[in-house]
Amino acid sequence: MLGTQLKKNFSSSNGQNINKTVAILANSRSGDIVGQKIMQNLKAVSGVQDFNFFGYGGDFMRSEGLAGEIQVELDDFMGKEFTTFRKTKTYSEVQYSTKYNFVNLINKHFVLRQDNILENFKKFDVAKRVYQARPSVVINIDNEYLTFQVMEQLKTYYQNSANDLPQRHFHNKFIKDYKQWALKYFDFVHHQIPIVNPTSDGFKFPGEYVGQYLVYEAIRHIYQQNKELQPLLKEETLMINQKFFAADLEKGIEKVRDNFRQKHGIDKNATVVFFSPGNEKSEAEFCVENVRKGIKEFILKYSSPTSLSPKAPPVENYVTVISLQKGTDAEQYVKEFLAEKQWFGRVILVSNDNNEHIDAMAASDFGLSYDGQMIGAATVCHLPMMILVKMRMHHQWFSDLYNQWWNQMNIIADNNIYPELIGGEAWYGKICDTLAEWYVKPETRFDYIRKWEYFIKDALSFERIDRSAVKTRDIILADGQSYDEVKDPFRQVARHLWKDIQNYELRSGSAVDDFRPLNTSIGKLQQVAALVEQPRTRTSTLHKSPSNPESSLSRSLNDNKKESQLLRSDLATFEHKATETNNDTLKEIMEDIANLEKDFRKLQAMDINEIAFLKQQVGQLVNEKMKIEQSNVLLATRINAVEHDVGFE
Repeated sequence: MLGTQLKKNFSSSNGQNINKTVAILANSRSGDIVGQKIMQNLKAVSGVQDFNFFGYGGDFMRSEGLAGEIQVELDDFMGKEFTTFRKTKTYSEVQYSTKYNFVNLINKHFVLRQDNILENFKKFDVAKRVYQARPSVVINIDNEYLTFQVMEQLKTYYQNSANDLPQRHFHNKFIKDYKQWALKYFDFVHHQIPIVNPTSDGFKFPGEYVGQYLVYEAIRHIYQQNKELQPLLKEETLMINQKFFAADLEKGIEKVRDNFRQKHGIDKNATVVFFSPGNEKSEAEFCVENVRKGIKEFILKYSSPTSLSPKAPPVENYVTVISLQKGTDAEQYVKEFLAEKQWFGRVILVSNDNNEHIDAMAASDFGLSYDGQMIGAATVCHLPMMILVKMRMHHQWFSDLYNQWWNQMNIIADNNIYPELIGGEAWYGKICDTLAEWYVKPETRFDYIRKWEYFIKDALSFERIDRSAVKTRDIILADGQSYDEVKDPFRQVARHLWKDIQNYELRSGSAVDDFRPLNTSIGKLQQVAALVEQPRTRTSTLHKSPSNPESSLSRSLNDNKKESQLLRSDLATFEHKATETNNDTLKEIMEDIANLEKDFRKLQAMDINEIAFLKQQVGQLVNEKMKIEQSNVLLATRINAVEHDVGFE
């Protein structure tokens, strides 16, 4: 009997039979950007432009085209907030579940927020809506805990369905702790960090290492700007030199550096500081003010006339380049901030359009960035970078003890090559001191180049060598050098999705064309609590005995009467207590007024006595003045008499 895939291969209308509905669920702000890139690459890989994307995300996924949407507030999701991840080997789900156990106080803030979101998802039947959309594949982006719960709910709807459960993909940081128990939650993992824990039974969870996508994009962009490096580019891969990778990058960086500085009128000897405040408003609020103060102190310290050095360059030689993700809340916040507060020195704003942020990093001397994929691009651009992370004090302590490193590139290197300024460490004094240290030590940049060279390769996904075409041990190109071939992360993801889409078949019914009945909007957590919780408490008694609605209704009315009586009694008690309190307060005020009047009378009496004394003194002074005037008259008379006796006229 012919299999499903073989039947499709023989079908002349294969393209028409494909179910083009794809469920894509973004569980963070950064996941919204990743979702958009996956949607773009899926269209490019398949050649299908009319996919019906259904799920939830943000503005970036909407711009790419969501045929149906469950509107959510991504600000309620926790994307980069602290969670524990570095654990010993886990062999069972019970052992792994301690990460999200209620006893785990370190992750409690994270679990409570996600539980509230899951409660709202149940009220709005999110998993059921995904099932009713009849997708051919499901992909979840970020937030492991949320993905576990939603995918487990989705699986229950397919247990009694004629249609098969579609492949559930997960785009996440890690795969290292997943064993057989995780297969009930998802089927395939696209992980960004190459840490895998071996098991005694040899089990390997289905997945692929995709690497850091902005590392790949930065290398590709730099290669494109240099004619000598362009031959190393392929449609979905690129070649990197095994021995002289850093030298090749530096050639491209110098070209990009000169072009960017010439375009913006920056002198080649000027000092340029790159700053990326993140793509979320909370991230920008955390770091912008401290970075502004830190850069100001640094410029004042090393520019004339405020510097102690007689050779210090003028302030115009110091430039700050601020990179903003276009269309994000962080972009709006930073622009409003710059309109209110002055940034010391020259400021240039760049965006992600045409990879302008990568050009800016290549043209800069030092950098600061909130934790994220931008750190990977900085390693490619050979840019010394400070990583800014918002974290509570006890989380910072536990991260140093338990996780060791927080940024993904530092985790890949298993070392804090780039300094992580976490929580209170990200203050302007330390920012200024670090910039000053790098400024007076130009060799810092070359130290980072040497440290990062091989770890940049570890952040990429390698293409297997085709032994039917390559007979040597390594890939040797025309220049006689050995090269490795690395893959585009999102093309990898898109090809796996496209393969699963082609292999999926609806056994019952047809694909959904109109998603309007499935669309819904889930407001913020506070709004949902106000709109949903109150009706639920009022009708809770009706759900207990639906067989007798009249008795249920009478009981609910009696409950409402009792509740209203209790409220009235509470109100009367409150009014009585308020009246007593007001009377006591009024008595105290009257006593204070009486005391003030007594004090005022005393002051008046003191003033009257003082005035009488002053009048007496004035009278004495007037009498003395009259006596002096009389003596002056007598003295003048005597002088005239003496002059007459002497003979003077």
